[in-house]
Amino acid sequence: MNKLASLGAALALGFCATSANAQATRTWVSGTGNDTNPCSRTSPCLTFAGALSKTAAGGEIDCLDAGNFGTVTINKAITIDCAGGGGGITIPNGGNGINVAA
Repeated sequence: MNKLASLGAALALGFCATSANAQATRTWVSGTGNDTNPCSRTSPCLTFAGALSKTAAGGEIDCLDAGNFGTVTINKAITIDCAGGGGGITIPNGGNGINVAA
């Protein structure tokens, strides 16, 4: 019975670790990226929305280069830092470029 309890605890911890690692704490966007990428530095996303979906709460999205990274609705604590890359958002007619739904 003790071995069974230990196995159950190990499996439970394994499942928790897997779900906690599902999103990155830091992701990147690039004018040449693709939202099907994992948004890593070497395989960046194209849009802020694409990167946001792959970034953990409290994480950071960085811009690798200048580009128009689309509109985004922010629904969790996040930092978007384009100081080194010069990111931009085209504002839609009668809309907002950045929406915050906290």
